[in-house]
Amino acid sequence: MRLRPLYLLSGLVLCFFSACGRKAGAELPPLLYTVSSRAVSVGCLPRGAADLSFVCDSLHLFRRLDYGPFKHAPMMFSQEYGGSLVDVLSIEIGRSVGDTSARVSALAQRASELGLKWSLAEGFAPSGHRAALLLSRSETALREAVGHIATGSSILDASGFREAASRMDASVPSLLLRTDAAARWLPARLPDGPFTRRSLAAFLGRFCRWLCIAFPSEDERLLYPLGDDPAFYAPVLASLPPAKSRLEPLLPEGVSFVACLALDDWRAFYERRRDWLDARSLLQRHDAACRQLASASGLRPRDWAAALDVKEIARLRWDGHEVLLIRPGKGKVDEKMHDYSGAGFAGEIFGSIFVLEDETCCAGRSGYLVIGSRDDVASLLEALCATGQVRWPARCRFALMLPGLLLSDRDDGIGCRLY
Repeated sequence: MRLRPLYLLSGLVLCFFSACGRKAGAELPPLLYTVSSRAVSVGCLPRGAADLSFVCDSLHLFRRLDYGPFKHAPMMFSQEYGGSLVDVLSIEIGRSVGDTSARVSALAQRASELGLKWSLAEGFAPSGHRAALLLSRSETALREAVGHIATGSSILDASGFREAASRMDASVPSLLLRTDAAARWLPARLPDGPFTRRSLAAFLGRFCRWLCIAFPSEDERLLYPLGDDPAFYAPVLASLPPAKSRLEPLLPEGVSFVACLALDDWRAFYERRRDWLDARSLLQRHDAACRQLASASGLRPRDWAAALDVKEIARLRWDGHEVLLIRPGKGKVDEKMHDYSGAGFAGEIFGSIFVLEDETCCAGRSGYLVIGSRDDVASLLEALCATGQVRWPARCRFALMLPGLLLSDRDDGIGCRLY
């Protein structure tokens, strides 16, 4: 079972600047030591069975199980991939199996009646005084989990996981997702937008190392991209101060996708982006592409951005049409339809999300350059008589709109609104 995106994103707040609320030096949840290092997602369920609604086990067997006296015991949910996603649930049952043997046997019997396999584990935490019951539909997954525990290996050995877990608030249910395995847990079908499932999985792998989703309440989500390595893109966006966005009057009826970047200082963003490209060994390729564009147009992309002093750039899609919108900080925009000679400039300076197949035409409206094919630019200018479908943020670092969903940052992170 892959993630249900709108369920997970409803009420989402993406926080770049604060940790998940964990106190410095706090002990990691002991049940993490029962999770395989190959897990692609890990769910921390401190309130036991009540938190199972925040994870998606394949057949909902874990939710159907009667946990009896262990229903409030801490639990850990994990998924591994072996041709398909395999679920494992670890339940803390005391300091040793002998403490609660009769109750554990009764729970294991009820699990077996649902078709679940089970195994016992002891002494897995650093203190050694912990016991757990492991449940799964897969005998192989349980056997491997017990083998990992016996050798002292766990998900805490996975690259970046210990840092990610140390920033997780163990008092609330949380889900940690391995981004380099995003192809395993992304929804099979994505909302309309410029992303294919494959390209989105690749982007998430470059964005951060782990995604932590915390669930403080039924209607609140907190998302933390974790991984400060310069090869990840999240720190680039985190470095930006919020800036004004004036996009709302240009969003037509039927708009289905918007990606927006608001900038106080485009140069500061571009320098951070160049650092990211360098960390990923892509800077030489980027510089070569810029030289090629300069040779073809007579203008360097960097000089193009400086001449405009770009304050905001957005890509939007509606009714089969697509355009770029750029708000200059300098000069007046020419509202007449005219040929555009800067095709590809926006994508090289601000990222490939701002690349269209056809960028041959330009017109001005409401202080923005509207760039795209002649038909798409004309269609947007005609459609602007029917705006007001989306309440757009007045200030943001970046914002992303998909059908029925708007993600935009606020002073403490990024909020989510369904409409």
